[in-house]
Formats: sequence, structure tokens, C-alpha cells
Amino acid sequence: MAAARQWYNPLVVTASTPPPSARPVTQPLTLAFRHLDWLLFNLRWVLLVAITIVAVLSPGDKIRIIMLLLAATAYNLVVMLMLTIRLWPNALPMLTLVLDSLLAVAFFHITERAAGPLVWVALFPLISTALRFGWRASIATAVVILALEIILIVVFDNADFQAIGALVVEGMFLVIAAAVAGLVGERVQAISAKTVELEHKEEARKLHTVREQVRAIYQMASAVSATLDYERVLEAALDLGNLGAAELDNTADLMVSAVLLKEEDSLHISAGRRLTPADQRAVLPGKAGVLGAALRRSEAQFTTEPFRDPE
Repeated sequence: MAAARQWYNPLVVTASTPPPSARPVTQPLTLAFRHLDWLLFNLRWVLLVAITIVAVLSPGDKIRIIMLLLAATAYNLVVMLMLTIRLWPNALPMLTLVLDSLLAVAFFHITERAAGPLVWVALFPLISTALRFGWRASIATAVVILALEIILIVVFDNADFQAIGALVVEGMFLVIAAAVAGLVGERVQAISAKTVELEHKEEARKLHTVREQVRAIYQMASAVSATLDYERVLEAALDLGNLGAAELDNTADLMVSAVLLKEEDSLHISAGRRLTPADQRAVLPGKAGVLGAALRRSEAQFTTEPFRDPE
């Protein structure tokens, strides 16, 4: 008994800590954003592969594009390292947003600006902003990127108004894309947070069930060692059985259960859960139905129509 008590006491202390469901509601959102960071990390590789293909197929000097691609590859590897060791998790989204935007502007600049084939690269920071911060932030990012690209045209192309006009048209497309991506991103963000929250609640339920099972085992062991009253042992066994069923079905609290002992030629209910007074006084022959089959075969029996069982 002393050994059992010594083993159980730490469990009581553990059970007194706040369950996962009592943690701040921001945790599911944090987990969702962490998943989003890994998603954007993988999408960045897809973007770099697409840029490489476009650069190979496009005429002109490719040296600067290759150098920028190498820098972008190193940058994404650093992001992977930071995600793995969880370095600066709160600052990483804003940091990657700034660097992705600068990369988009850099690719725009080294590929003849508005006349180049990589204007669409700006879509990536807009989508990442929409998924993280919403449609307003995505539109603001599009305006900033567009303004920087116009400044590059003014400085390096002698304020080519034709190029600026073409860029403004493309910029309107970017703004619309940013708004649409933002609305979709908010929906995705809500679904992702809900999914993580449901997983979190399921883990909390399983943890609570395990703790209750261990407590029931201890109580049954205590009842066996402290008393010769078999009814208390049967009651504890029913509690343990209900806890085991709770892992498989959330409606286990509504389950009707009973322990039947044989007296002479009949079965009498010695302990039960959620039985009516009339059912508790029932005497069963145990010859037919699932009871008879269980006694004859010495194994568990199942039925989906208990109301049709003869006993």
C-alpha cells in the first residue's frame, strides 16, 4: 500500500496543472502560423525554380540573375535553419516579408524592369502577406513594391512614362491579386487555426482520460487491498471499463454497463451504471442472446440491436 501511495502522489500533482485546453487561445494560432511558415518556405523553392526556368529561356545577361538566385537560395536555407531551431519565431514573418519584397524588386530591376519577364515575382510576397496579415497588409505591400519599381524606372530609365504606364497597369493587377489573396488568406487562416484547436482539444481529452484511468486503477487496487467487499471492487472495475471505452467513443458517459454474477442457475446484477431500478433487480437465465453466446464461447459478443435480444 505504501508503495502504491508513493507512486500515485506525483500523479495528483501532475493532474493539478492546467490542462492543455486551459492554455491561452493564442496557442492554436501560433501553431497555425508555424505551419504556414513551413508552407511558404516550400513555396519559395517552387518560386526559385520557376525563376530559373524563365531566366534560362529569356535572352540577355544571365550572370546577375544567377548571382541573385544563389543569394535567394542561401536566404531560404537560412530561413529553414531558423524554422528548425525556432530562432526569432515572432520576428521571422516580418523579416521574410521584407526580404521577399526586396528580392521581387531586385529581380524586377536586373531583368530590364517593366519590360522584363519577372514582374510576376512580386506575387509571392503579396500572397505571403495575405496569408499572414490579411488583405489590407497585402494591398499595402503591393503599393510599396510598385512605388519602389517606379522609382527604379525613374532613376535608371530617365522617367520613361511609357514604362511607368505599363507598370501601373501591371500594378493594378497586383493590387487586385493582393486583395483576393488577402480574403482567401483570412479564410485559410481561420480554417487552419480551427483545425489546430480541434487537434489540441483531442489531445487534452486523451490526456484527461489517461489520468482518470490511472486514478481508477489505483482506486481499484486500494479497494482490493483494503476491503473484502467484492461489490466495491466491481464498482471500481466498472469505472475502469467506462474510462477505457471513453478512448473509443465520446459518448461513453452515456453507456449502460453491468456486472452479472451467477447464483444457482441465474444471473444477478451485482453492480451497474445507468440502470433503472427495475433493471437492477432483473434476473437473467443466460441461456439465449448475447449473454448465452458469451457464456458458451467465453469471448466478447456484440450486437447492434439489443432491443431484439431475447434476454
